[in-house]
Amino acid sequence: RSRHKTSILLGILARRGNPSLWECSINSEHLTMKDESTKQIWSLLQSQTKTYRQGAWRPSADVYRDMKGWLVKFDLAGIRSEDIQLNVIGRHLTIEGIRRDWSIKTGQKSYSMEIDYNRFERSVELPANVENAQITTEYQDGMLLVRLQLES
Repeated sequence: RSRHKTSILLGILARRGNPSLWECSINSEHLTMKDESTKQIWSLLQSQTKTYRQGAWRPSADVYRDMKGWLVKFDLAGIRSEDIQLNVIGRHLTIEGIRRDWSIKTGQKSYSMEIDYNRFERSVELPANVENAQITTEYQDGMLLVRLQLES
């Protein structure tokens, strides 16, 4: 997302006749900067990207059906189990929580940031009411497994 927004903004500024941007090249995920004005523009883009990414992100989920009910798996790598909340209302299973960046040290600056940190939320709508289901959870290797066993 942020790379796409960056490319568009660089293109718009280049069309406005700023020759310093022609000295800038994007190769894979890296930006090579040739002069100070390009560095200043990149710094502005990075601060805007951080603001954009401060909203809640959505973890990936897989949903399975078996004879006893439902299994929903969430990809929550790097998140402590105590930072995860689970809610079931009607047909909706919702998880929310926070992923923290534990490696940041004073004076450390980021070079490349692709991992989403901060608050997350994901709601999965199932085709049946699961409010009264027996719920068990398992958290292992960054995967949260939520089993919703329906009453027979």
